[in-house]
Amino acid sequence: MGPDRLDARAIIEQLKDDPRFKRFERAQAGQPPCALQPVGRPTTRIYRDEPIVMTGSQMAAFLPPAYHRVRDVARTPSGERMAAAQLFVEQGRLLADVEDDVPYTVQFERYFPTYQMMSDRQLRCYVSWRTRVRRGEVAQAPTSFMFVYCYELINGIGAASPLDAFCELRRFWGAYRQEEPLLDRYAVRWLWDLAAYHDLDRALVAGDPDLSQDVLYDEALAKVLGRGEASEEELFSSLDALSSYHVLKSRFYKEHPEDLRAVTLAVLGRLEPYYAKNRTRGLYEGLFGERATLPHRMFEAAVFHEESPHLDARYRFDALQRYTCTGGRWQRTFYPDVRSGASRLGAILKAVDVQMRERYGFGHPLKAPKTPKYLAQFIDKEIDARFAWHKAHEVRQIQIDRSKLQGIRSTAALTREALLVDEERADAPVASAAQVVGERPLGSVPPLPQAPAQVPAESPAASPSSVDLSAAPCGLTELELRFVLRLLDGQPTDDLLSGALTAELLVDAVNEKLFDLLGDTAVEFVGAQPSIVEDYWDDVKGAVCP
Repeated sequence: MGPDRLDARAIIEQLKDDPRFKRFERAQAGQPPCALQPVGRPTTRIYRDEPIVMTGSQMAAFLPPAYHRVRDVARTPSGERMAAAQLFVEQGRLLADVEDDVPYTVQFERYFPTYQMMSDRQLRCYVSWRTRVRRGEVAQAPTSFMFVYCYELINGIGAASPLDAFCELRRFWGAYRQEEPLLDRYAVRWLWDLAAYHDLDRALVAGDPDLSQDVLYDEALAKVLGRGEASEEELFSSLDALSSYHVLKSRFYKEHPEDLRAVTLAVLGRLEPYYAKNRTRGLYEGLFGERATLPHRMFEAAVFHEESPHLDARYRFDALQRYTCTGGRWQRTFYPDVRSGASRLGAILKAVDVQMRERYGFGHPLKAPKTPKYLAQFIDKEIDARFAWHKAHEVRQIQIDRSKLQGIRSTAALTREALLVDEERADAPVASAAQVVGERPLGSVPPLPQAPAQVPAESPAASPSSVDLSAAPCGLTELELRFVLRLLDGQPTDDLLSGALTAELLVDAVNEKLFDLLGDTAVEFVGAQPSIVEDYWDDVKGAVCP
């Protein structure tokens, strides 16, 4: 080997002593660069791809620690003994402030859904959806997710106070009722229960158009049942609110509001004694049922847990409806069948509208409902009475021919002069006809001498013919008393009728005033002629002929 030839062994040894080679050698052996390792031969290890710590499927099954705590509650001995509602509340409190953000990729549909029914993935999807809901977003979700959120608010989960829970449930229902119409079936009653359970301000319900329908209905019914405290307009509006036939929208009412109101209320006034006499229940009891107090389950159809019985309480929504709690048991006082009478009341109001249109010659006839004969007769009689009222209250126009006034003045002066006796004529100063006329207001008439009233002779035994007509008993007018006396004597009564005053109207007026005395009809028609009911003949005679 020549001196210029490099020794291969020497070169290798020099490389081994190089620090860079030593770092490479340690790296190949998987040792830290700074580790002190003896210099040896280079490693022959081959490096390949190593597995990632967690796969995609493993990430999907991953459950943060907060969820583990929720699951652990159900695994404890006490959790295993809990009812479903109590377990839901305990788990909900652990999840109350948890937020998440995973894509919605699962389906979940259950009756009375709870956290325990959800898989881990479904639970994370629910919390992620709830996070967006709390931020004010309207995000698509299964119906069961929506009900779980309602259950949380009912139990106070995620709410700072009962008022906060009420307001959030109202907001959520308003935002999602179009997304899920099934919420309308339950949300109103749950909100009512929340208000009563926590004694919240009644204005939260009464002032909300979507919640106050029952309150408005009760107020209308209260006015109808307490008729003496409401005006005619208020009473008629209340009837419209309770009826399936909204008479306030009627074309006939818009042109004849006073007439339709008067006839309708008068017909109902006739129906009340009729129902009292011929039916087992009164008119309004038959239409709307009777007020009842029934057990009430708070938050029915919801997952609700009550840690301790509620204290005794009383919560009044309106004049007719209230909640009471006694010994932890709730009761509701209301009209259970109040809405069942809407169609029957509507049939009455429509029948009045139909017959009045026919009698008034109104140009928009309605299809007549099936009307009982007695109701049709009541309506016709009240329409006749309304016509008579209009005729009696007609404004009579008097036309004065001013061209004849001077002649009237002159004639009046001469007449006065002729009526003066000699002594008055001698004492009075001479005046012209014009001066005489000026002493009295225009149009005045001198008073005529009145004949002394004749007092009927007293008889030992009173009889219909000897009754003092000026002292009409039972509230009867002189004409009505004369009519009754004619019937008692068996005399004709046709001469007492005139104009719009028919025998039917006169009979109805008499029967109404004698009802308190007899509790029944006093006068009836035998054929076309009115007659005192035989059973009440002596009673009527004793009342009008004392």
